[in-house]
Amino acid sequence: MADEKKHLDGVGLQIEGPGISFKRPVEMPNLPKSLSLEEKKYLLAVERGDAANVRRILQRAHRRHNIDMNCADSLGRGALVLAIEGENLEMVELLVVMGVETRDALLHAINSEFVEAVELLNYK
Repeated sequence: MADEKKHLDGVGLQIEGPGISFKRPVEMPNLPKSLSLEEKKYLLAVERGDAANVRRILQRAHRRHNIDMNCADSLGRGALVLAIEGENLEMVELLVVMGVETRDALLHAINSEFVEAVELLNYK
């Protein structure tokens, strides 16, 4: 159809043609949701290796349910992946003990050749 046009207008997909007008929102699956300030502080503390602060944040989260301890940054990295990237075994252990979901952290530890984390995650 030569008359038909398609374009993204920032809100959705719009298709127009003879007798056709269709508009629907574009869905972006698997994009991380925006983080709250507390979640940003949590991931930053993990990345910096601040175990005491991470423990405090997670204990508060268990009581108040004010953060998602399985949240991910804009690159899709969760707390366990950040701890593995920093090769911080103490942090990995703390996160596992506090109940953070392991998801694909074991695969990331294998890929990073972080043997101690592989052992900890494989036998948790």
